[in-house]
Amino acid sequence: MVRSFLKTAFMVSAAFFLMGCDLESVVKTKVPGPIKDVLTLEGQSPAAHKLSLSSGLKIISPKPDQVFAADRVVLFQADFKKEKEKSPVPEITWKLISEKQGRAKDIGQGLSVGTRLGHGSYSAELHATLGEQRVVKKVNFKVSPIINGKVMAKDGSGLGQTEVELVRPKDQEVVSKAQTSADGVFTLILPAEEEFIVVPKKQGYVFSPLRKAIKSSKDGPLEFSGQKGEVTNVLLTQTGDSEENLKNLCPSEPVFLKFKIHLEEKLSSLQVFLVDPQNEAQVQPFDPKISENVAEHIDASGIAKVRIAAPTAAAIGPPKGPYAIRLKIADDKNNEYIAESNQPVTIDYADCFRTRMAQALDLQEKGNNAEAIKIYASLEEMFNAVHDVTAFTDAMDKATYNRGIANLKLALDENDDASRAVLLNRSIQDFARYLKARKNDAQALMFRGAAYQAKGDYKSALKDYDSCVNVNPHLGPAFEVRGQVNLKMGIRKNLVQAIDDFTEALASDRDNKALRESRKEATKIAAKNKDDIDDRRVDVSTIPVRPLKEWLEVPQYLRK
Repeated sequence: MVRSFLKTAFMVSAAFFLMGCDLESVVKTKVPGPIKDVLTLEGQSPAAHKLSLSSGLKIISPKPDQVFAADRVVLFQADFKKEKEKSPVPEITWKLISEKQGRAKDIGQGLSVGTRLGHGSYSAELHATLGEQRVVKKVNFKVSPIINGKVMAKDGSGLGQTEVELVRPKDQEVVSKAQTSADGVFTLILPAEEEFIVVPKKQGYVFSPLRKAIKSSKDGPLEFSGQKGEVTNVLLTQTGDSEENLKNLCPSEPVFLKFKIHLEEKLSSLQVFLVDPQNEAQVQPFDPKISENVAEHIDASGIAKVRIAAPTAAAIGPPKGPYAIRLKIADDKNNEYIAESNQPVTIDYADCFRTRMAQALDLQEKGNNAEAIKIYASLEEMFNAVHDVTAFTDAMDKATYNRGIANLKLALDENDDASRAVLLNRSIQDFARYLKARKNDAQALMFRGAAYQAKGDYKSALKDYDSCVNVNPHLGPAFEVRGQVNLKMGIRKNLVQAIDDFTEALASDRDNKALRESRKEATKIAAKNKDDIDDRRVDVSTIPVRPLKEWLEVPQYLRK
């Protein structure tokens, strides 16, 4: 029966062909569905093939700009949707073009092929032929190195569902991510063989190390350990009440460390580090361990607030930054937790010089010379830490000068002779250092002379006072203290000079009753001894003089 049907169909087709009819049109409009299915119409129009090839062919893999792991098989796969089940399938050839070589090579035929590729940028071309139609489709992709690793729980088992990020250090951009499998294993694709940071993250866990810096795929495999607990919201603030993160951290500056903590065990110790994320270099900013009553710094909601001092400039060296603040915490079962601030801090020595200098001046003007001296010492450390001191020289000279005054003021208030001598020597050293670059600074000469005078070195004091008034003959206070030193010499000619000095001093300080009294009494003694020779000793013990600490009016002489 089938043979008879096919014979009839063939004869009908032939008849239509001889009559010049469009067989395809007749079949579509006149032939019943069941018969259509058994008829194969050769010689369909080229347009039909073209539509089927261009619209039905699609590259599934690689996807545009997809990144594959280096030295692994890359799958090249296409999909072709046929109009009918028995429609012809195009002939497919895959070609690969390497950006380095610049020429195409065949890598296989068919809808799916695979080949192992090394690191580089590539273009894949799919060449398809169907009848007389030819189609070329193209896609660009990359092959990059990979790095493997494992994240483990405290008991050594794998810690699954941990997100692992690949971060570019320069801009902190996350360039790649992976999630650990049930056994804690992860694989990250590296966009290039360059420096990156690998960071594990999982809510409710703290990791050690917090991150790892890598330079290439050869640095793997990596290992991280996750510990249950949370230490978050780490920041530094200027005051205990502030919630604003400190943007610029100055060496030796007292600040407040704040963080939120939740541990299963009791907190026993805390260490804080200033970290350069670029190279993981660490500087300890205060005591190695804050162990005493550390838990007392945490309130009922888990918020910790601890007052600390930033590291010294000697420890920091030339600032690189921005820096992160890293905490190392231990509980009473020796479990270690590591956390880090999300907001970086910078160390700008120029800004620090300005702010710390202002703080020192404010303290010194209020009479708190000891605290001012501490700040001046931190400024000196900063000065010694920078490579190019040009921009800091003027400010450092002012700090040295002001510190000289502060040491002198402390010495004049000190009752212990040994401590007084130490402070006076420091003052003399500060002014000596300052005068190296500014040898004709009249005020600095005057104050160094005052330090020598307080020390009892009247010869050196007189030398500085002479230099001072030669530079500035209108500096009245210098004449007053020179007059005092001339009196201390106990020689008649010095007594006469003292009277002249007091007269010069009164020219700029007419209302100074103590000074007038000094000149009055000196004049009386000089009159009694007018017939004595110049080098003869005279008793000047009854002549009153104003104490040096009353003479030293600090605020008007400070350098800002």
